[in-house]
Amino acid sequence: MAVGTREQLKQYALRALGAPVLEINVDEDQLEDRLDEALEYFKLYHYDGIEKFYMKQKIRASEIVISQSIAQTFKLEDIVTGQTSGATAKVSLELGRPSTGTLLLVRNITGTFQAGETILAGAGQSATLVSATKREYDNTNTLRLMTGYTVSLVYYHSLKHHHQRIYSTYSINYA
Repeated sequence: MAVGTREQLKQYALRALGAPVLEINVDEDQLEDRLDEALEYFKLYHYDGIEKFYMKQKIRASEIVISQSIAQTFKLEDIVTGQTSGATAKVSLELGRPSTGTLLLVRNITGTFQAGETILAGAGQSATLVSATKREYDNTNTLRLMTGYTVSLVYYHSLKHHHQRIYSTYSINYA
């Protein structure tokens, strides 16, 4: 029998213990715990249990395009707020790419900016928003004052005999 899911693996284990001929008195949580334990054991001790590799992903700031060429006058870490939408973002920069002209680099966008609305910053600057582009990694845990690169350690659990792959990602951020 080919086992392709966790549920099938649990049913296989119960049948190996004698179910349904014998009554196996275990709770669903106990089955889950033993399955996790077995997969962890496989990962640690089997030569095919785990492969480690590193991926590098460039972290980019989100972008707000404004109608006036005054983006460089916004101060770093200032909060900009959309007057119509109430959306907010923090002024940021990237390595080698500051806010210039009509391109304002930001991070931590909350809410949705609306085209044509006025944005205000804490230092009193205001501008008319043309568009806003939120990047994939725009969040408080990954983007910092000066964005750089993040290195992700990815564990690739290859259960070749069962045609399953389980991915776990752990991020180490550098700014």
